[in-house]
Amino acid sequence: MSRKITANLYMTIDGRGAFPKYPGSDRVTKTANALWREMWINRFDDVTTVIMGRRSFTGHRRVWTEKARTPDDPQYLVDYSRWLDRVEKVCLSTRLESPAWENSRIMKGDLSKIVARLKKEKGGNIIAEGGPRLILEFIRKDLAD
Repeated sequence: MSRKITANLYMTIDGRGAFPKYPGSDRVTKTANALWREMWINRFDDVTTVIMGRRSFTGHRRVWTEKARTPDDPQYLVDYSRWLDRVEKVCLSTRLESPAWENSRIMKGDLSKIVARLKKEKGGNIIAEGGPRLILEFIRKDLAD
């Protein structure tokens, strides 16, 4: 059975792919909402690899490791950080030399070939978690399932 790839993209209604302090975008709630549960919690058991571009990877590495959690963080964020630390992370980059995050590796080259290689490797499903450029490439090349 082939590994399936889902492409995730966070985007505001006005088309922005980032959330630099937009009202409500960085608000933490005590419990996970339906979107969070569908995008992440419901996939903890079947996703074993997350693909990110360099900027998403370094941002996630800074914000989402278990070490970055505080005692006041809700449990679902702690669980997400633990899961993200545990799964394999693939950083697509020609600039980054070392991933500096456990269970991570850097891959460079043609995206179609990278995806084909990852799908042949053992493991569960894959999420492409990225900004607009990465996800647009997945769409253009018909790489997401």
